[in-house]
Amino acid sequence: MQWQGLSEAEVVERTLSGGKNSLPVDTSRSLSKQLLGVLKEPMMALLLIAALLSLALGDIVEAIALLISVTFVIGIALFQVRRTDKALAALRLLSTPKASVYRGGELIQVPSQDLVLDDLILLKEGDRVPADCLILESSSLTIDESILTGESVAVEKAKGDLAISGSLIVRGHAVGKVNAVGLASQLGQLGKWLVGVEKRTVLQREVDSIVQVVAIVAIATAVTVSVVYALTRGDWLVGSLAGIAAAMALLPEELPIVLTIFLGLGAWRMAKAGVIVRSNPAIEMLGQITVLCVDKTGTITENEMTLVTKDPQTLRFGAMASIPDSFDPIDKAFLKAASIDSDLTLVREFPLADEHPFFCQIWREPSGNLIAAIKGAPERVVELCKVAEPQKTEVLNQLDEGASQGLRILGVAKASASEAILDAKNALGLSFEFVGLAAMKDPIRKGVDQAITELSRAGVRTIIITGDYSQTAEAIGREVGLLSGEKSLSGETLEQLSSAELEQAVRTQSVFSRVRPQQKLMIIKELQRQGEIVAMTGDGVNDSPALKAANVGIAMGKRGSEVAREAADLVIADDSFLSITEGVRAGR
Repeated sequence: MQWQGLSEAEVVERTLSGGKNSLPVDTSRSLSKQLLGVLKEPMMALLLIAALLSLALGDIVEAIALLISVTFVIGIALFQVRRTDKALAALRLLSTPKASVYRGGELIQVPSQDLVLDDLILLKEGDRVPADCLILESSSLTIDESILTGESVAVEKAKGDLAISGSLIVRGHAVGKVNAVGLASQLGQLGKWLVGVEKRTVLQREVDSIVQVVAIVAIATAVTVSVVYALTRGDWLVGSLAGIAAAMALLPEELPIVLTIFLGLGAWRMAKAGVIVRSNPAIEMLGQITVLCVDKTGTITENEMTLVTKDPQTLRFGAMASIPDSFDPIDKAFLKAASIDSDLTLVREFPLADEHPFFCQIWREPSGNLIAAIKGAPERVVELCKVAEPQKTEVLNQLDEGASQGLRILGVAKASASEAILDAKNALGLSFEFVGLAAMKDPIRKGVDQAITELSRAGVRTIIITGDYSQTAEAIGREVGLLSGEKSLSGETLEQLSSAELEQAVRTQSVFSRVRPQQKLMIIKELQRQGEIVAMTGDGVNDSPALKAANVGIAMGKRGSEVAREAADLVIADDSFLSITEGVRAGR
C-alpha cells in the first residue's frame, strides 16, 4: 500500500493547533537560575550580609575578602553544574531519535520533535517509537516496552494496538498514525507527577537552622550591645557600630566555603568512579539513606535475555528459528548461545500471525534438502507437533516449574520440507518433531547481591519496586536474597489497601510487582512519612516520578531514559549497581 501522509500545509496547521512532539524545556538549570539558587542559600545570604556590614563599618579589606569568598563559592557551584550538564548532554546525544514519516506521498527523515498529530510514521526493527501512535499495519511486530512498563519480555503488537513513545521495535515493522504529541502523550502525562516536587537534604535543613539561630543571636547581641553602650556611654552612633561589630564576630563566614569545597571534592571523587552528581548536597544525603528502592529491569538485571537451557539440539534449532542480526533480545540470546552452520542458506521465513502462532525459518543444506525450524509458545508448539499425551504432560509440568522460577520459556521444533514450502502461505502443513523447551532469563547484574548484602550490614533496607510480572519479580527477589518463601505485593492489591494496611505493607514488604508510576510514588511517600530517608534507583520513564520524589534519585546513564536522568540527583554513567554502595560510603 502506498501511504500518502500529511501535506506541508497540514503539518503547519497541526503544528499551530496541537504543537510539536516535545515536552517543555526545563530551565531550572540555566545559568541565571543556578546563580539565583546559590545566592538564595541562607548561608550565602549570611556571607553577603557580613560583606555589607563590613562596608558599613568601613573595613574595606574585610569586605573584599568576604566578597572574594562569595565569588569563590559561586564559581565552584556553577563549575560543578556546567560539568554535570556537559556529561548529561553527551549521554543525551546518544539517544536523540529520528523518525521516518510519510509526507506528501514520500518517506522522509525528520527529528522526532517535529512530528505532529495524524503523521504516518514507519516503524522498523531497531527503531525507538518516536511518538504515541495507533498501529495501522504491521508484520511480526514485537515491541520492548521495559523502559516504560518495567516488563522485561517484549510484547507482540497488531493492527489497532497502541505503540508508546520511547519503546523499542525488536522485530518486524509497522505503519502507525500519531495520536498524541507533547504533554498529551503518555510520556507527557508522567510530567504532572514531576511538577512542584522540591526537596532539601538533611544537611541543607540543618544549615538553615544554624543560620536562623545565628541570625537571631547576632541580632539580639547587636541590639543588646548597642543599647547598653549607648545608655552607659551616651553615644548611640558608636554604640550601634559596636553592636554591629559584635554581631560580625558571631557570623561563621568560613562555613559556606568549607561546605562547598568538601561537597565539591565528593562530587569530583564520585565522578572518577563513574557517578555524575547533579546536586552536590545529594552526596551527603546518600550517606544518610535508610531505604534503597530499586527498579528491577535494567537496574538489578541486565535487561538482556540469557539462555538457561544447555541442550545442543534445542539451542541449534532455536538459533535456526532466529533472525540473523536481529534486535530481538530472544533471537540475540539464541544466536549468542549457538551458531548456525555456515553452509546453510536461509531461503524462506514465516512471521508470527494469528493463524501461524510461531516463527519459522526454512534453510537449505548443501545437499539441497530443506529444514524447517520453529520456536514459539510451548503449548502451541506441542500441539503442532502432535506429541503423545505423557510427553505433553511432562512438557507442561516443566513449563509451570520454569514460570514459577521467573523464566521465559519457548518451545522449539524441526521438520523436513519439500520445495513446495517455498510457495506456501504458511508452514502449518509440515510434520514437525518436538525438539525441546528453551528457558531463558534476564540475568542479575554482577555484584548486585554483594551490594545488597553490604547495604544491609550498613543498616540500609533494599526494596524492589517493578512493573514486571509477580513470578519474575519474586524469582529475582529470591536470587538476590530479599525473599525466602513470601510473595511479592502487586500494584493492584496495593491500591485496595487501607492507610493502616499500606503502612504495614510498606514497613515489611521487600518486593512489589506490577506497580504503575503513581504507585511507585505512593510507596516512596509512605516510606518518607514513616521517617525513612529514601533513595530510588531506576532507568525507565516509569521511574521518573519516584526518582524526583525520593530524597536521593539515582538514574542509570547508559540504558536510562532522558526523563529518568533529568529527574535524578545522581546518574551512574557505567550503570554499575556497586557505585551506589561506594556513594553511600563517600556520603558517610
